[in-house]
Amino acid sequence: MAGIAISTLLAFLGAFAAFGQSFAAGLGMLIIAPIGGIIAVIFWRFLCEVYIVIFGMYDRLGAIQESLGGGKAKDTGVPDA
Repeated sequence: MAGIAISTLLAFLGAFAAFGQSFAAGLGMLIIAPIGGIIAVIFWRFLCEVYIVIFGMYDRLGAIQESLGGGKAKDTGVPDA
């Protein structure tokens, strides 16, 4: 939710910030900034979905490990903390 809010805020700020340079740059950014904001929101959604998939894989691998032998994996080479 924070990523979407930040992307939207930056798109609005970018749309009007270029008017300080020139009127033509402001008009260009008024068109380009919302497109960039939409792309940023889509990219943020993609990243969130990737995190969901990664954590889902971790949970499923833990369930597989428990069903095969239970407990921790043997011979991992990593000492217990």
